[in-house]
Amino acid sequence: MRNCKNWFPTPWGAARLLFLRSCAHGFGSVTRHILQSSALVVGLIALGCASETPEQEDVGEAKGPIVIPSGFQHQVIATGLSQPTAMAIAPDGRIFVTQQAGQVRVIKNNALLPTPFVTVTVDSVNERGLIGITLDPSFASNGHVYVFYTSTSGSTHNRVSRFTASGDVAVPGSEVVLVDFPALSTAGNHNSGALHFGNDGKLYVAHGDNAETAHAQDLNHTFGKIHRFNADGSIPTDNPFYGTSTGLARAIWAYGLRNPFTFSVERASGKIFANDVGGGDPEEINHITRGSNYGHGGGPAPVPPVHSYPRDAGRCAITGGTFYNPTVVNFPSSHVGKYFFADYCSSQIWFMNQDGTGVTAFADDSSGELNNPVDLDVGLDGSLYYLQRGSGARVGRIYVAQPACATDADCSDGDVCTGTETCVAGQCQAGTQLSCDDNDPCTANSCNATSGCTYPDNGQCCTSSATCNDSTTCTTDSCVSGMCQFVDNGTCNTCVKIRSQRTNNYLVLDATKKVVPGGTQAAAQIFEKVPSGAAFKFKSSSGSYLRVVADDLTMDATSTTADAFTEYDCSSGGLYPNGKGYAAPAGTAPHWKATSTTGPIKSGSGGNGTSCVTGDATSWERFYAETVSCGSTGPACGDGSCDDSETCSSCSADCGTCSGTPARLTLTHASDSGGWSSVAGLTDGDLSAKVSSAASPSCATYDLGGTYTISSARLLEDNDGSWNTGTWKVQYQTGSGSVDAFAYTDTPSAMPAWNTVDFADVPGVSRVTVCMQSVGARIELAEIEVWGLPDAGPVCGDRACNGSETCTSCPWDCDTCMGSQLGLDARPSNTACVAGDGAIEPPVLLSDHPCVASVANPPALAPGVIPYAIAEPFWSDDALKSRYLALPSGTTFNVKTDGDFELPPGAVTIKNFQWQGQYFETRFFVRFTDGAYGAYTYKWNDTQDEAFLVDPIDGDAKTLAGGHVWSYPTEAQCFQCHTSAAGFSLGLETRQLNVNQLYPSTGRMANQFDTLNGIGMLSGNLTSLPPFPPHAQSAASLQMRADAYLHVNCSNCHRPGGPGYGTADYRYDTPFASKNICNQESILPAYPELALIEPGAHDQSVVWLRMSQRTASFMPPIASKVADGEGAALLQQWINSLTGCP
Repeated sequence: MRNCKNWFPTPWGAARLLFLRSCAHGFGSVTRHILQSSALVVGLIALGCASETPEQEDVGEAKGPIVIPSGFQHQVIATGLSQPTAMAIAPDGRIFVTQQAGQVRVIKNNALLPTPFVTVTVDSVNERGLIGITLDPSFASNGHVYVFYTSTSGSTHNRVSRFTASGDVAVPGSEVVLVDFPALSTAGNHNSGALHFGNDGKLYVAHGDNAETAHAQDLNHTFGKIHRFNADGSIPTDNPFYGTSTGLARAIWAYGLRNPFTFSVERASGKIFANDVGGGDPEEINHITRGSNYGHGGGPAPVPPVHSYPRDAGRCAITGGTFYNPTVVNFPSSHVGKYFFADYCSSQIWFMNQDGTGVTAFADDSSGELNNPVDLDVGLDGSLYYLQRGSGARVGRIYVAQPACATDADCSDGDVCTGTETCVAGQCQAGTQLSCDDNDPCTANSCNATSGCTYPDNGQCCTSSATCNDSTTCTTDSCVSGMCQFVDNGTCNTCVKIRSQRTNNYLVLDATKKVVPGGTQAAAQIFEKVPSGAAFKFKSSSGSYLRVVADDLTMDATSTTADAFTEYDCSSGGLYPNGKGYAAPAGTAPHWKATSTTGPIKSGSGGNGTSCVTGDATSWERFYAETVSCGSTGPACGDGSCDDSETCSSCSADCGTCSGTPARLTLTHASDSGGWSSVAGLTDGDLSAKVSSAASPSCATYDLGGTYTISSARLLEDNDGSWNTGTWKVQYQTGSGSVDAFAYTDTPSAMPAWNTVDFADVPGVSRVTVCMQSVGARIELAEIEVWGLPDAGPVCGDRACNGSETCTSCPWDCDTCMGSQLGLDARPSNTACVAGDGAIEPPVLLSDHPCVASVANPPALAPGVIPYAIAEPFWSDDALKSRYLALPSGTTFNVKTDGDFELPPGAVTIKNFQWQGQYFETRFFVRFTDGAYGAYTYKWNDTQDEAFLVDPIDGDAKTLAGGHVWSYPTEAQCFQCHTSAAGFSLGLETRQLNVNQLYPSTGRMANQFDTLNGIGMLSGNLTSLPPFPPHAQSAASLQMRADAYLHVNCSNCHRPGGPGYGTADYRYDTPFASKNICNQESILPAYPELALIEPGAHDQSVVWLRMSQRTASFMPPIASKVADGEGAALLQQWINSLTGCP
């Protein structure tokens, strides 16, 4: 889905509760952390208006007006914060607050200290930034502070780091990076970022789904999860998926979460409640338990929430949450054990019982004192502390003033769980909360007001191995001390094919079971990597294992006699950036190394420890291990590597890799007097080269026929394997000059076969000269390879138009190869796909429809049906759509004055809808032979071999992958959008079709308007109007993009004569001053006194408020359950850029 990318600046003013109850996926973008910073104050949370000077107050003074229960009081602790995201309270009462831009601030003695505790470099776009903090359970002694932030080191990703405190600042250089999560997508929301220590001493960390629903159910991916780490960032072996996962995925504790904004650990029981922001679904409070699935993205047997509530009454995103179970109890005893939670949008706080019952309103904001709370915590004094992100960002507390007393008896509440209350200096002091923690993970620790501590079984521990069955054969499951253990049994290991860098060949077995580098990718040996401690044993499909026999790698061992090889990182250098080195467990230099293309791989043939530097003549060799399915034999399309038989046409997934694979040019020196010649039989990907001259007996110059960036060269071998003292060099000509890339002179022993020299890239090379100078000995035959990447040339996928390429032969370069040709040479004959009599019902089965040739994925349409694309699509919850049209022979589209296409009788338009690769709807809009218009649609089955006519009155629905519910429209709903005022047909107009489209029948990319006109399918106004600029096309002006977006999504109803309320006219060609939207008051009662467009204030503009959410009074009113985040971001930017009305 496209994601909500931008939020809403404050102050909210009168529209605070109407602010965009959020885009349907994010906290609309209101998600952990309701964050988005931006220099425009539009920041994903400009939630506390970044350009605004924080409101100044008399700190420490109890004041209102915050609506709280009788007997409670409110106090502002500190102001002056900027875009705060989370807080943690230290044992000495200091409050550590994270700010989205990267600063940790400290509040001490009710004052915000001027010097930040620490500042980290972050990506603070959207909801990214510094967004989580917690303190070590032993903070008082070790000073450890843990933070969650979006790092810009390398790829943009979220990171957990630990700092050490020295007083009120961090020790310089004390950062220890504990966890680096995978790279984020371009979506800036759903980061989550909450982290806390559990009662078991483990560090629990929440990470949102990064706006990709499928992540939440993928146990090989870390997004949409709560993780469990040791305090040093290592992963506990008793985690539920430790034995069945690899890498960071072993840290997963619970999954199926969307955006767990905050979570809290109850100190009495260790229970964890997480607040998961719901988007289009209800807001949830989930009880997080080991290995549980909470349903986001589907999956089996999801655990229902403890409590949920819909997005209504101004509520939109569940934020701060905490258990009230402090050591010092300040609240009445009836509040002890309750779970408190807040809503960001309504600025309210509630509490409930831990079973989800008894939900009670606790605090409400009436004039900004509690504006947009993002975090809650219970302080040492038993007060409830809140972190407010909205205007005048601050930390405050809610507490109960202790009553006057004469004796201890005056203070007793009769509850043994709250300890013994005492009277000190005429004021009641709370007792010490009774601790019921028995450190037993198998029991729930609770306290009865009369009888004290109780320890019922919590159902979280095992009683036998049978209760620990994780339904996989990959682990041996057992029950140890009440906890399930899952130990990898080696039956589900990774399989790889291994390529040798020096030969560029894959490893295979010869007749004697020796491992030799003489295979292609398709014929390569599949090695199963069986973990053996920190090393691996390599197993073949026949069951034999690898060992070293007389320095040769031999596949003849058993699991007990096999050697365990250590894998080293050899990623430096240019040829194989992800290279690996392998070493046997014994020997003087037990590394793997190729000595020829036919001889066995050696292990023990000299070397230098664990070094993998190719410039070192005694280095290890790099190998590249390609992950494949165990048992597969063919090229693994989509594995991210360029396999020998792959091309861009046969495997588009690896096209970029194949077109970027270093090419090689092999040069052969025939003899001292015989000159040089190119080696015959160069394979695909090699540099195409011809000898253009022979300057001397020992040199040759090659004209490359293009320009290349050269990165390395290597001497291969002579004909008898003996190496003679000499000098070899390569000169690269760029333009008119030559550059000596390197000159190599040394003794024979230091210039062995296969030596490779990497060097700084030399771009723009058009000619290569290679020289070999014999010194005191004749060199009979030598080969040299030169490696590089093409700067330009006939490489499919390089986004350049390379001579003979066409859109059919290379669709990846099609956009640059467009010429002046029409997409079609002639109008196709169409006799089958014609709309007939409207009184005749369409076929029940899509396969019986005359416009459809076959129903499959993808479907085939009848001859005469023409594909088309549009410049700016209508928003359809980010479903992928493909469009087609068909006209009866001899008819034309009548292009009206405004560029709208009028369908002739018999015309058919078809639209296919896809979701995650699956077709789920095929929709028809037609004009019958009597001139009336019709609309009907088909619902696809899951097997992708048939689709069925949807009832035109009742419609239908389907739950798509990821849990998205799609509604199939009724005929009446179709005509709510396809209005008579808009000419019924939508999308077919000059500005939409005056763009390029690939025509599969010819392989040409051509302009659609020109093509339809050229083949005689248009009549009327044939003026070539400029196309609509796509909403993401930043080169076009904001005004033009906003006009186009409003035209496509709104003008079908909101135009003169249309059914939309009011006088707004959103047509593209209507000048802004005439659209009747700027400072025009909405007539809807839901938005009293707000304008459709309020210049400079998108959150005060009804147009933006309605289109950017799907909660209530939203637009469009049908056909969408997910708000268009990118569209909302565009309109937000446009509205905020306006300085007034024309």
